[in-house]
Amino acid sequence: MESAEPPNVLLVVLDCLRAKSLSRWGGSRTARTPVLDRLADQSVVFDRAIAPSNWTYPSHYAMLNGRPTGAFPSPGVPPIHGSLAHWLRQEHRYETALFTENDLLVAGLGLEEGFSSVRTSAGITTADLWESNANSLVQSVRRIVYGDRVVSLLRQLPAAGLAISAVEGLWYQTRKYAVADGRIVHDFDQWLTHRSRSSPFFALINVVDAHEPFRNASEWSRAGIRRLGYRLVSRNHALMVPQLRDRIPWSDLERGYLSEIARADAKVGEILRAVDQSGEADRTFVIVTADHGQSFGEGGFVYHGNGSAESVTRVPLLVRAPGLRPTRTARWVSLSEIPGWIASWVEEPGPEGPAAAELAPSPDGPERVVYCDGRPAHDTARVLRGRYPGELWNRRLVAAYCGDTKYVADTESHVVYRWDLRNGDPDAVDPEALDGLEATTAWHELIEPFLSQRLPAPFAPELHPDEDTRVLSALRSWGYE
Repeated sequence: MESAEPPNVLLVVLDCLRAKSLSRWGGSRTARTPVLDRLADQSVVFDRAIAPSNWTYPSHYAMLNGRPTGAFPSPGVPPIHGSLAHWLRQEHRYETALFTENDLLVAGLGLEEGFSSVRTSAGITTADLWESNANSLVQSVRRIVYGDRVVSLLRQLPAAGLAISAVEGLWYQTRKYAVADGRIVHDFDQWLTHRSRSSPFFALINVVDAHEPFRNASEWSRAGIRRLGYRLVSRNHALMVPQLRDRIPWSDLERGYLSEIARADAKVGEILRAVDQSGEADRTFVIVTADHGQSFGEGGFVYHGNGSAESVTRVPLLVRAPGLRPTRTARWVSLSEIPGWIASWVEEPGPEGPAAAELAPSPDGPERVVYCDGRPAHDTARVLRGRYPGELWNRRLVAAYCGDTKYVADTESHVVYRWDLRNGDPDAVDPEALDGLEATTAWHELIEPFLSQRLPAPFAPELHPDEDTRVLSALRSWGYE
């Protein structure tokens, strides 16, 4: 590829895919992923990639804006201030397109900003999505279902939760079939085939196969209706009612999760095949990663959007670019670095440019600190706000990785926990609670700098103030402050 030729950029986000469920990242119970395995052989493989946050919106924000989530001034969700897509479109004349199976990316909160084409899967509508969710009958029913009276009943009679959770669980199962139908992969193929080749493209594709709920329940649990019912327990009930959480057959759920990862892997194969058939593979910068992982009860955390368990913070990251030598790197990286890599490759493409040096750094480089912002349980139904303040899943837990050490800090109590990563998976090893000078030093040197960041957005001018007001209004209508 000539150095002056601008590259295409393809960013594939496999929603909820944790690193430990893939063999290339050393997992003990892993999915079958032949496509990702082949891609890893052609890519820079990051062994220590960390999600910016524990749920979708903040992580995608960081991947599109290059801002760590600690830069957000409020404990809620930030407004968008310009994006990588906007910068590529306005400054470099890229054709930009978003293909998503996750409705949060098209919820009117700014993640669509800069994309000239937006395609969604069946079952997703973009108009007034968040407002309708906030004010619908469904939300009112949820406040009853998750109210104190019902929760008290479930604590005394956990089996009563089977019927209550089954209704919502089955609804989500049905919706999962609609949103993960693979239509966006076909749409991407068609868009790639018919688009003008006069300009390069930037495409972001999000697939949700690995997101709960997991399909084909009959394949994972053959132990009767009761066991199947506990598998359908909702995330909020599992968090609020430990008696229910303890009865969930996590091994069944994880087996279903691995099957879903295999489906996501097949979609990646179709996406890469479309690029190959377009004749543009040799000029396309490909990144495959996840916005966060999934927890299956580790540390009392459920799925994602709560806590900083290793199962949520550690994600796969593969980068394939023309002329870039395949390798593995054990340095810590944050997904918030992705926009900077893309910008460098666009402005100076090729294996001799600055992006290549960033992607394959010297092992003797300086020690880095990388963060995951473990936000309190995200609360779309507004049923957790102000409740259960003593529960770790409903507190902000910032994870910091440095060298062979993981720290997690409770931002309210200032308690700091530490793991030695050489002793194994932090999800399976009890942490050390720091005290005295060690705790004070860790807080001031690692956590406080992250929380105090006020970084400008690196891409594009800020949105008009009216746009910020609209986004914040939408967020507040869904329960965020």
